[in-house]
Amino acid sequence: MDEGGRVPGLLAAVSDARLARVEARPGPNPIELVTYATGDWALRFLLITLALTPLSKVFSMPRFTLFRRMLGLFAFFYGCLHFFDLCLARQVF
Repeated sequence: MDEGGRVPGLLAAVSDARLARVEARPGPNPIELVTYATGDWALRFLLITLALTPLSKVFSMPRFTLFRRMLGLFAFFYGCLHFFDLCLARQVF
């Protein structure tokens, strides 16, 4: 934390993920929880994947690009889960 009590950049995303996991308790509609969670993680992985190339150029660390394909596949996987969950939820409920 800095002196203003703010959590910088990536640490904010990690702490947000921890809080979401603690607060994510199944309520009356657990399908909605799964739909939102998979969509959130798909977007997070997509943004991290897209941020790797500029970060590798700014910090002159080409090793960042080695993880780009793996994170892109994670984003695709969670995007597919989100899509299939939406389709299934519309058909069943």
